[in-house]
Amino acid sequence: MHLWRRICCPPAFQTALFLLGFCALPSAAQQPAASGKALTVERIYSMPGLSGRLTRGLAWTPDGKQLSYFETKGAGKEAKTELWVMDTANGERRLLVAADKLESILPADSPKPTQATGLGRRAPAEYQWAPGGAAILFQGPTALAWLDLKSQAVRTLVSGKAAIADPKISPDGQFVSFVRDHNLWLVNLNDGKEQGVTSGGTEETRKGELDWVYPEELEIKTAYWWSPDSSTIAYL
Repeated sequence: MHLWRRICCPPAFQTALFLLGFCALPSAAQQPAASGKALTVERIYSMPGLSGRLTRGLAWTPDGKQLSYFETKGAGKEAKTELWVMDTANGERRLLVAADKLESILPADSPKPTQATGLGRRAPAEYQWAPGGAAILFQGPTALAWLDLKSQAVRTLVSGKAAIADPKISPDGQFVSFVRDHNLWLVNLNDGKEQGVTSGGTEETRKGELDWVYPEELEIKTAYWWSPDSSTIAYL
């Protein structure tokens, strides 16, 4: 025991730990007064959360001049989520996609229930800006949708029962790639046709897809990359 203390816990370190512990324990006089309202299990798991509502979906526009984000108003069944954009030069904000439009962009049965916007609600779809900033790609668990910002027209690019992961817009803005059934796929934005980039992917042999250990332990976020000229894709 004494040998371990000499090797792993030198006196200075022990003193620092003691002082840190002492400072971290406020006296009874420093404790905040009770509010008189009991903290229940229902309140802990209900919305809004005790830590407040965090801003979600932060994304820069392609020109780097504006910042878009989701804003949720209300709670529970009354929660409504909108997509806003803010000019970073002057702080001016404007509504980009209204709540009713946002809810209609993807098929209603594609997202899974979540508590992110209230019990029984579904979280807003993730999104990414198209090169040039004229459109936005929205992603649901099993669907992809394309929103033209000028006309506000929506096209469902991919929809089905199989899970979709890691969608990316090609640098030239002509294709959207994604992972499905352990293979890489493309959808052409001009004609909406899908094509497989790889074949033969399985649970054991994933093509363009990561297993859980890579993002969790190695901080690798993707398993495929577009070339700058959009002519080729490199993948693991």
